[in-house]
Amino acid sequence: MSDNQQKLERIFSDLRDFPTSIKRLFLETLLFNFTITSRAIHSDESQTEKEKLDALKWLNELTHRIWNIRSTLDEKQSDDCILRLDENLKFYAGMSNHLNNNLTATLFLTYETTKIIAEDRF
Repeated sequence: MSDNQQKLERIFSDLRDFPTSIKRLFLETLLFNFTITSRAIHSDESQTEKEKLDALKWLNELTHRIWNIRSTLDEKQSDDCILRLDENLKFYAGMSNHLNNNLTATLFLTYETTKIIAEDRF
């Protein structure tokens, strides 16, 4: 297992243990960070326009799925939200290598940002 895979496993383990308010914060921060991810994808000159468009298309689809997961937290149905998040991230990362490369960095950034914000709130 690579270092990145171990970090991702730890993130999802922590997320399962977080209270609903922190899960919500993580998802909202992730959605915000997707705007940065889309800029990174769009401005990557090493990729063809087709590769960029494909990555952006799948990021858009993933954004819809994450928003739906976030919405279930408001309905007090958070039991499987982290499992659904993990499944969706894996599925959409598999649709585009370019998206996959950017998602890993986005998840790390989101996790660290969430921890900092959560510490300030409590």
